[in-house]
Amino acid sequence: MCPSFTEIFSKTVSERERPYEFFGVHRLNSRDEFSRYVFRVEVKNASEVALVGDFNSWTNHFMNRLPDSDAWELVYESDIPIDGMRYKYRIFGSDGITHIIDPYACEFDAYPNHFSIVCCEKHFEWQDEKYIKKRVSFSKKDFFCRPINIYSTDIEFLHSENIISTVNYRDIGVSLSGYIIKNGYTHVHLTDILKNGEYDISFAPNPIYGTAQDLKSLIDQLHTDDIGVLLTLSDGTSCFAADFWIRNF
Repeated sequence: MCPSFTEIFSKTVSERERPYEFFGVHRLNSRDEFSRYVFRVEVKNASEVALVGDFNSWTNHFMNRLPDSDAWELVYESDIPIDGMRYKYRIFGSDGITHIIDPYACEFDAYPNHFSIVCCEKHFEWQDEKYIKKRVSFSKKDFFCRPINIYSTDIEFLHSENIISTVNYRDIGVSLSGYIIKNGYTHVHLTDILKNGEYDISFAPNPIYGTAQDLKSLIDQLHTDDIGVLLTLSDGTSCFAADFWIRNF
């Protein structure tokens, strides 16, 4: 269940649970002839925030500030689906006008372009139930008694070493899993997933390797083969102790 506005903002940034289910862009259920989307972003010290993108010819669609917060919201209606189209937020402040990408977007244009992509969550059939149940059953004591061996790498290195023959998330699962198992690792740490060129991203995979659905396919394959997956988070407010990450992923 998606957290409510009150639940999100009753906590500090580091304590918020699943903020990506509230912020970003989400398609609303609609039975009429229009496609309806809700855009939400948190911007401090702004006098106005506007949504601009391919779908509105990059003209200002001004957002509404939510009560007692720095969050802005706009419900956008279109007579055609806008999935796959580019967008940004136009910020009006004391220093003038700036543009930002959506920090909660689940897809971005590949570097050097700096655009968010309208990408609403799609259903994925996970097959890793056995791994998830085992992971949840681990106690902290069990964790410290179990051997942990983490292989830290990136997709470009794997490709250069011929460990994988392609760089698409969806296509490397079997090869990477085989390499991890053969060499006795329990986890793989992929360091370049939440990056896009020169900047870090937190809620979208690096687009040069595929889509979010492709990444889910890779993680599902690794989990099915009893391999834990760790990703490098760029957002310092989300960091916890290292043992938390290893024990839970």
